[in-house]
Amino acid sequence: MSSTTESEWDDESRDLVQALIIVERNTGEFGEWLPEATSDDAAPSSYGSDYAYAATGPHTNYARRAALDAMDAHKKASGDGANLNGVFFDVQRVTR
Repeated sequence: MSSTTESEWDDESRDLVQALIIVERNTGEFGEWLPEATSDDAAPSSYGSDYAYAATGPHTNYARRAALDAMDAHKKASGDGANLNGVFFDVQRVTR
């Protein structure tokens, strides 16, 4: 009697995961497509280009602000010599 191990991933599933990895690696923090955003056409001095990028705001991400405020308080409480490498705070939406 012999048995064959079946893969949990079929070809289509593997292709989808590989495509997702490519998209994630090529998408910037603002959702922009990095090969386009880093091309010479995207440069502010590229007047022959049909597109550019413009910032809007400022905006405040209050979830991010809560994490940064918590880190500031933790740094102060830990003292100047504390090693805070790897320290981070989770943020949850709470009812007031």
